Amino acid sequence: MKRSIRTVTFFAVSASALFLSGCAPQLYIRDTPSVTLGSYEKIRGDWVYTIDDSIKDARRSGFKPSGHVCSAHTFTLSAGDQLTSATRKMLEDITGGRQDRAENSITVRLESFAPRFSCAMGPIEGTCTGTSEVALAFSVVKDGTRSNFIVTSERSADAPAGQLCANALDAPAEATRKAIKDVIERASERLITISER
Repeated sequence: MKRSIRTVTFFAVSASALFLSGCAPQLYIRDTPSVTLGSYEKIRGDWVYTIDDSIKDARRSGFKPSGHVCSAHTFTLSAGDQLTSATRKMLEDITGGRQDRAENSITVRLESFAPRFSCAMGPIEGTCTGTSEVALAFSVVKDGTRSNFIVTSERSADAPAGQLCANALDAPAEATRKAIKDVIERASERLITISER
């Protein structure tokens, strides 16, 4: 009897793992969800800003979860569109719109984008936990004086893995959305502080 129970348990666990990993390897691609931002206070003076192309290229391609669940598949997560949109929205607000002949300038580039996740089997469907680090590097020139700083945020999120791990990227994608929002808000605060010096 004990041998039968162990056998049934083994096959049940194996079947669950097979279900979550899928019968054939898949490539899953996901964009970061939309980032909702408020309005930002305009800083004093005339400003021009530049957004480096590295921001629109924010993407992690061909990565896998840590652990064996869902590891048969390959995942790609793109944050470029949402990160560019959020960065431009914040800079437009605080500068009042880009001016070509302004004496003061803000340049921003991507310092790092590091999403990752792991998944676990559940009684009905698997669940995934994702974390994501987003860091932006700023170079600000005000009245001829340059200030450089980096703003970083790391956030986490949980989400169902979905059938055959089709939704496994939802967790790191949501973590990325949270991290982008944090980074943009912190960057605006730093820029306001620099402008008031």
